[in-house]
Amino acid sequence: MAIIGASVFTISEAQAQVPCDIPDPTPAPADANFRLLSWNIKQIPTNGYPEGREYCQKALAQKFDVAVMQEAFLRTKTLRENAAWSWRPVFKAGTHVPGFFNAAWRSPGLLTRSNNDMERVAAEPFNACSGWFDRKNDCIAKKGYQISRDGDLTIVNVHLDAGPKDASTRAKQLHKLFANMPAEGPAVMAGDFNITTDRVEEYVLLKSLFDQHDFKIVYHNGKDLIAVRGEGIEVVGTGLVDGTLKYSDHAALYAYLKVAPELLKP
Repeated sequence: MAIIGASVFTISEAQAQVPCDIPDPTPAPADANFRLLSWNIKQIPTNGYPEGREYCQKALAQKFDVAVMQEAFLRTKTLRENAAWSWRPVFKAGTHVPGFFNAAWRSPGLLTRSNNDMERVAAEPFNACSGWFDRKNDCIAKKGYQISRDGDLTIVNVHLDAGPKDASTRAKQLHKLFANMPAEGPAVMAGDFNITTDRVEEYVLLKSLFDQHDFKIVYHNGKDLIAVRGEGIEVVGTGLVDGTLKYSDHAALYAYLKVAPELLKP
């Protein structure tokens, strides 16, 4: 059970007491009817972070209508608790890498949870990757994308390769992402793109692809971003959730949206 105070909240789970000093997120404007959280929760490695942090990550996610998470490799049962709908895809053997790594590590670490019933649309590995035991080990980590739908609103959860030398791989992954997602219609895309604004060539490509597919970046912090597309979606607030860097090496991002009611599932 989560006990939420004015500024901090504490999680009581069985006999464990896990203090969570994440301040309450900035209140959503009154006209916001779709609150989105995007957070790379960095569950591997676990050292350097508070024990039981998954309860704090879940407690924050519960405050939003939809939460998209990246690197959700461990304790996902806890992360999915109390959600009306959740989905953590596992890729089929043979779709990404051969042998042992496919048997031992088939999750891309993507997790979407919602307070509303949603629909699974697609989830795939990028296949293109860069690095086994160098360059961030991204061939082991199996980066990919996850597409869900709330009524007529498409929600895309993304995680691209991480290494600073992986620009050509990220370009291939971006092209696959846009080739396989719905070409039009209202959509929200969020996640860890591993592209910062100072990686000029990559950022230009990213912006070009977003422009071609009518997406507008509404918040970009470091490697993480949120973008929206389509009529009937108005952004009424964006920002970071304070205190989340204690529980991951990425700060949690949020977007408060005013979505036309007819686009969402009743």
